[in-house]
Amino acid sequence: MANAILPDQARLSRPSASGTYFRLDAVSPILFAVRRRGILVLGPDFRKLFAASAASNLGDGIVYTAAPLLAATLTRDPLLVAAVMFMRSVPWLLFSLVSGALIDRRLDRRKVMGAFNSLRAAAIGFLSLAVLLGFANLPLLYAVFFIIGTCETFFDNASQTILPAVVSREDFEKANGRLEGARIVTNDLAGPSLGGLLFGVSAAIPFLLNAARSPGPRLSYWPSRATSASARQPPRQARSWRT
Repeated sequence: MANAILPDQARLSRPSASGTYFRLDAVSPILFAVRRRGILVLGPDFRKLFAASAASNLGDGIVYTAAPLLAATLTRDPLLVAAVMFMRSVPWLLFSLVSGALIDRRLDRRKVMGAFNSLRAAAIGFLSLAVLLGFANLPLLYAVFFIIGTCETFFDNASQTILPAVVSREDFEKANGRLEGARIVTNDLAGPSLGGLLFGVSAAIPFLLNAARSPGPRLSYWPSRATSASARQPPRQARSWRT
C-alpha cells in the first residue's frame, strides 16, 4: 500500500514504477537542501559567496590532480613528483598564523580575496603558457605551487572569517555546512575526475581552464558587506596584565 503523502509534501514526491511514492529528498539530498532549506533562504550575499567558493574549489580540484600528472611527465622520481604538492603545503606552515592575524585585525577581507585570487590566476596562467610552449620544468612547477599555496593561506582565511558578515548568527551553522558540502562535491569529487579527464586530452587544458576563471568578473561575487573586522567591530578596551 502506498505511503500517505501530505499536501505540502506532494511537490517533493514522485510516483515510482510500482505506483508507490518516494521523496525526492531521500534520492537527492543536495537537491532537497537547495530547494527547501539551502542557499536560497540564506540571502543574496551568501549566494554570491557560495558561487565563488564552489567555482574556486572546482578549479582547485582540477589543478591539484593535473599538477602531479604533469610532474610525472617531467621526471620519473616519485619524490620529485610528490614535492609539487608539498610546495603547495609549505606556505601553510610559514604564513597561516600571520595571514590569519592580519586578516582578522587589519585587512579588508573583500580586497584580500580579490587580490590573492588575481595573483593565483596569474601564476597558473604563466604555468599554462609554459606547458603550451614546451618550457615547463620542475623548478617552475614548484615555484608556481608555492605561490598558489601562499595565496590560499590568505584567500581561505579571509573566506572563512567572512561568513559571519553575510549571514545571521542563527544561520551560521547552516551556511557553514552548505559551504563545506560544496567544497566536498567540487574539490573532492568532481574536480579531480574532471582534472584527470582534461589532462588526458591535453596537458595544458586543466591549467588554462583554471586560469580562465578571471578574477575580474568574480570580484562581483564578493558580498558587499565583506569588510575588515576593524570596520565592523568596536575597538577593544585595553586589558591590564593583572586581570
